[in-house]
Amino acid sequence: MPTLRNKTTDSGLIVRWKPHPKHPRPSTYQVTPRARSFFEDLGYSVPSPGDEAAIPHQLCRPLRLLGDLYFESSSQEDLELGNPPGQGYYESPSVSEAELDELRSYVEAHPSYIGGLRDGLDKELPESSQAENEADISRPRLKPEARNIRETADGRTLLPEPFHLGQVDRLSNNRNAILNTASGKEVNLGSLPKSVVGEWTVGVEYRGIWMMCLTPQVWGSGYRSDAREYIEKLERLTGLTGLQKILNIESRHYNQDLHDSELEVFVSFAGHGLGVAYHGEWTILVDSELVAANQRVNVAIESVHGNVAIATPHRPRDDSQLAGGDCVDIDISKIGQNSLIGSKDGTLVMVPRESSTVPDEISIAITEVCEGYVSGTLEALDESKRPSQQEFVTVREGVIEEYDGIPVALPEIPLADQTRIRLPVTSVNPDGVEVSTDELGELGMFESDETISSTIQEWTSEGLFLRVDGVPIRVRGARYVPGVTIEAKPTGFEEGFVEAELERYVVPELACSIDGGFETGNEQMQRGEFQEALPTFTSIVEQTDIEEEPELWMDGVVHETIALTATPVTKGEYEEALRLLAIRVEDIQQNEELPQRIRNIASVELAAYRSIINGLSHMAVVEQTDDGAEKTSRRQEAKECLSHAVDELNEFHSISTRRKAHKVIDEKFREGAKGLLLPSESVKDYIQYITKPVS
Repeated sequence: MPTLRNKTTDSGLIVRWKPHPKHPRPSTYQVTPRARSFFEDLGYSVPSPGDEAAIPHQLCRPLRLLGDLYFESSSQEDLELGNPPGQGYYESPSVSEAELDELRSYVEAHPSYIGGLRDGLDKELPESSQAENEADISRPRLKPEARNIRETADGRTLLPEPFHLGQVDRLSNNRNAILNTASGKEVNLGSLPKSVVGEWTVGVEYRGIWMMCLTPQVWGSGYRSDAREYIEKLERLTGLTGLQKILNIESRHYNQDLHDSELEVFVSFAGHGLGVAYHGEWTILVDSELVAANQRVNVAIESVHGNVAIATPHRPRDDSQLAGGDCVDIDISKIGQNSLIGSKDGTLVMVPRESSTVPDEISIAITEVCEGYVSGTLEALDESKRPSQQEFVTVREGVIEEYDGIPVALPEIPLADQTRIRLPVTSVNPDGVEVSTDELGELGMFESDETISSTIQEWTSEGLFLRVDGVPIRVRGARYVPGVTIEAKPTGFEEGFVEAELERYVVPELACSIDGGFETGNEQMQRGEFQEALPTFTSIVEQTDIEEEPELWMDGVVHETIALTATPVTKGEYEEALRLLAIRVEDIQQNEELPQRIRNIASVELAAYRSIINGLSHMAVVEQTDDGAEKTSRRQEAKECLSHAVDELNEFHSISTRRKAHKVIDEKFREGAKGLLLPSESVKDYIQYITKPVS
């Protein structure tokens, strides 16, 4: 079993594991700070020199492949990603399911995995038992003090994979630059000018064998041209966000000595735990997991290799530096599992992350000042600059309208993002606020003995929603009749909305019989008074007992539906008419209070109406276009729609007790047929049928 050991001859940890590829003795792997934290989190702690702990070998292979267990010589002869172990490799009593879950989270949050360098690991690791709940599993867990550049005992500087630092040793016979890396490897950088020989440079590996030179100051025109042609693909293969900006770096000379200096740099691109910036002839590697492309960061130069400098973030020493209590607005440039990262006036800013929000910006107050960064939270802001608990806020498209820079976590609400929602704040977190209905009960709102009413109706995949003062309310058993007031009784709370049961639609009672109501509503429809006809038909539905007279009740619903869609059809707003029709048909089909036969009759009649509306929409294009081919195509589409409508109407007549469909349906059928140059025989026959008086 592998052994984790705290070294006695030097600082740091080692792992003694499987036989070395060149001799039978156990291999000794160095352990990166990232891996050390991982082992400690799992309880494998070796705090003092000489301490040892046995660790499962299943944990070692992924860490070795990610470079977190490494030979001091940087040899990679033992790597076997292309030869994965059998399915039972990770099934062992020595490693728990919880440890495997942590391992998968560690791998999927690792910069080398996210950058695509070791994505093959995904195929061999077991599925996480928590995978369905780990919505944020692919984001790295950022450690502000972590350093990914390592110094070996013999003074070599090793960059994290897939980066390589070294001097160009020579040009090959093909005039390709051969980089002698600090890890002892020779790699081919491609065709570079002869002047690059002897120069320090940085390369990034992709596809295992290819290397791209990241010091564009030494490129020739051919190399630059090739980079420009393939840059999007190279960005994807290297996992470096913002790599395209390298094309803007030319051969400039500032003749500035960067030894032991501090300066503000612009991070052109970043990935795998490093940021890359350029300053004249200098290529600057910023060693921090917090850096991201497009940040301006003040750095301190730690070491210099030719014109390649290694730096770490360092707060400015002048008056611009941020202090505790300062309130700042920052743009978010990087999001980890545990933190949001931005920068302000050259200083990296870290915000602890506790919610699922993914904001573009945030307002915070600084709470902690460190050498290389500052931390701050939203909850530390003065209450005048952020919402308080139980305060109602208006949220639209994920943004709080009353406050700037305050991220909000919304519960699941099946309404469009454009819908304005008002809910009380349930908690104020370091990285945003959460809203839900949880506080409504505490505030004594929407109790079961009160009646709520609203005309604001929205149909969703989960039924009808009202909004009362912006609070979303789902009303069970309600039809979508926009413009008509609905009254309902609260029955409880879901996290994102109030639950309620329908009490009634607030419409005038009919001053006549049900038959008289149909007659009145149809007369209103004939006069084009669709808005007046709608509550008339709604009154019919409300005054009809669905259990005693289900066919009459459904007839009222069909008339109500046609009145609802008549206005957009008359205005030529066919998409809106079809949307409303689809809502009502879905509601009819799901109404289990009605026998299936009655639901089928209504669905078939309204399906014919849908085909007619589709035909009218095609004929509208015929009237609007001057393109002859388009006119011909649209007329053919309209012809097919009306022929399909005839089939549906014939089916309706065969199963319905009514001899004819609704008058509006027949009228719109005639309207669509008028535009056809050569209507089908079935369309002609149906026109004759509807012109005959009912006997």
